Amino acid sequence: MRRRPTDDGSGADPRRGKDAVMTTADPAGTRARLVVKPVSERGGSVDGAWWPRSTDPAAEFPGLVAALDVEGGVRAISYHLRTWDRTERVLLLDSGAVTLNGYHNTQPDTVTVLLDDHHRLRLLVVPPPTPAGLANAVLRATATCDRAATVQDILAGNGIVPGTNPGSAPQAPVPEHF
Repeated sequence: MRRRPTDDGSGADPRRGKDAVMTTADPAGTRARLVVKPVSERGGSVDGAWWPRSTDPAAEFPGLVAALDVEGGVRAISYHLRTWDRTERVLLLDSGAVTLNGYHNTQPDTVTVLLDDHHRLRLLVVPPPTPAGLANAVLRATATCDRAATVQDILAGNGIVPGTNPGSAPQAPVPEHF
C-alpha cells in the first residue's frame, strides 16, 4: 500500500521499495515537501515534484538540497527567473557550494537539479500558495505518473493552470545571470 503524503509532505523513504515520497528536515527545522521517483521509474518529462513554501530561493533551496542528499550531493539548481525571487548565484551551505542558475527559457513550473554524479533531476514545482490537499494530490500524481505525462498534464489534471505561480509578483526583466 502506498503511503500518502501528509500536509507537511512527510512519507516513506524512496530507497525502500516503490514508495517515492521523501522528506527531510532542512536547516530551519521544517520539512521539504518533495517526492522523487525511484531510479527505475525516472525519465520522461519529470522525475519528481516539490512544494516550496515561498518563491525565495535563499529560503527554499537549502531545504531542497538537504532533502536530495540521499540522491547524492547537489552541484547546481536551474530555475525560471520570473518564477523565483532574485538571489545570489551561489548558495553556501555546510555541505558545500551550490550554483544557482536562473534562465528565462526554463519551464516556469520546474527546477532542474544537477547532482554530483552528473545525473539531473527535473522536479515539477507546485506553486507555494497551493492549498495542502491540492498540492498533495499533485505530489501523489507525480509519484505515480508514467513517463509520458508532462508537467502541464500533471498540473492541469489537478486543477492548477500551468505556467502560473500565484505566489509570484510580476517582476521587471532581469539579466539572465545576475
